[in-house]
Amino acid sequence: PVFVLWVYPDLAALEADWAVELGESPKLRVEGCDLPTGFVYWNENLVLAFDVWLSAGLDVPLAGHYESPGDHPTVEAFLGLTP
Repeated sequence: PVFVLWVYPDLAALEADWAVELGESPKLRVEGCDLPTGFVYWNENLVLAFDVWLSAGLDVPLAGHYESPGDHPTVEAFLGLTP
């Protein structure tokens, strides 16, 4: 898998690039920079995106491996981070 992690100094800085709402996937505010899969998570001042087949341009084959993308061990660990 390919993981991309954006680290911001604080939530205010993150919100300059991302529209965030509790319980929702963050939405990138920059037009024309859509992420390929939509599997994007945020936690405090961090944004994590992942894609198994990013370089190949294929769909992420998570359905057969995990009930949902949030069940992926890396995503679970990321969402469990505390400041």
